Amino acid sequence: MCRSHLLIQTILIVSSFLFISFSINAQSNDIFDKYSWLETIVDPADCDGEVISEYNLGPFAFVLVSSDSDEYLYFETGQLFCTGSSSFSCVQAYGFTDNQIGLQFECMNTNTNSQSACDAEALAEELYQEFPWLDGLVNLENCTDESVVVFQQDVHKYLAVRSPLGTQFYYQDGSLLCSNSSSFDCATAYGFSDVDIITQFVCGQSGSFCINGIAVTGLYTIDFLDFASCSFFDEETIDLIGENTDCFMDNGVERCLNGEIKFDMNGEYTFGFTVSGPGPNGGLQVSGGSGSGVLVEDNGNYLNCNPSGTGCYPAKIEVSQNRVSFEVLIEDCFVRIGGYK
Repeated sequence: MCRSHLLIQTILIVSSFLFISFSINAQSNDIFDKYSWLETIVDPADCDGEVISEYNLGPFAFVLVSSDSDEYLYFETGQLFCTGSSSFSCVQAYGFTDNQIGLQFECMNTNTNSQSACDAEALAEELYQEFPWLDGLVNLENCTDESVVVFQQDVHKYLAVRSPLGTQFYYQDGSLLCSNSSSFDCATAYGFSDVDIITQFVCGQSGSFCINGIAVTGLYTIDFLDFASCSFFDEETIDLIGENTDCFMDNGVERCLNGEIKFDMNGEYTFGFTVSGPGPNGGLQVSGGSGSGVLVEDNGNYLNCNPSGTGCYPAKIEVSQNRVSFEVLIEDCFVRIGGYK
């Protein structure tokens, strides 16, 4: 696009907007929902450093996708309007200002976004540097039960802070938004879930086995979540998913399961379970099983290996703050198990 053509377009745009009151569209907090064509340009789940900004001009809008060296300005329909560079700014050329920015998204590399809770000292220092007001609430360097969980939505961050005062929910500038109670969780009320967590610190976690910044060391109850093609349980009549039940029907007889999974600080785990129910001649019939292995990180993913580190297969692991699930091999059959702390 030649500069003279750009100047003409700029004059037309500015003259058209002289009597328009600019406003920020705050009806949606997700720029990808509003401009679905953006996902053909930036993958929000796999990107690194891009910033997407909506310049809301009242009756229509422009969307800027920028990185360290390039910028691309699009009309709201997805039509490329201007290409910038390190020496030319589309935003400056068209006279856009920050107070016209509505929705915004800042991309972070998903492989490095979640910081490790295992290095407690380094993480505490980083939290204090980014949120200096935390120093007046919690002593992360000499603590007993304190924790900080950082959630991110677009470019905004929110913190759930457990301190001697209780658990409270803050905006990134230290403004108190909400206080937890035994029957009310602020993060849930504000629409956050585990997938929004980018950093978390829990006192005493240093040295724990961590996955995606979450310490999984410890003891969990056991659930069988998926039996795949296994024949040692009737897949169609069993229901052991979640916290609600540990029982299932086996040929018309209710049988119940008890078991646990335990992880150590090296990623090694052991599990054991028993299945109990009425025997064929009355009384109680009990059977069970056990297993062990080690979870090994492999380029951001995890393999499930035997303790010697050979015979590995994808663990397909999923972790939340109090839940872990993964695939194991039982009697030559892949089974997905999981548990709650």
